[in-house]
Amino acid sequence: MSKRNKFVFTALQIIAWIIFVGLSIEAGALLVNFIYSLFKPEVVHHLYQKLDLSEMYERSKWAYFGMYGFILAISFLKAILFYFVILLATKL
Repeated sequence: MSKRNKFVFTALQIIAWIIFVGLSIEAGALLVNFIYSLFKPEVVHHLYQKLDLSEMYERSKWAYFGMYGFILAISFLKAILFYFVILLATKL
């Protein structure tokens, strides 16, 4: 492998790690915020990333749980995706 290719793959791996850490922090923040909103429902107006699901919470708690669960699943899947990108960049 040439010196330039090695540099490109190392840079790709570093960028993938940075993105993975950021997405993991985002997923963790969403999870903590969801758990906090279960115990203190009046903070639903001020969720992470200005996510205002208060109207949905007032209409149906099950719809709120479903929507927030969907948001959490997408967030965790994004983090897992970049973990696999890291593994792929390591093997290359």
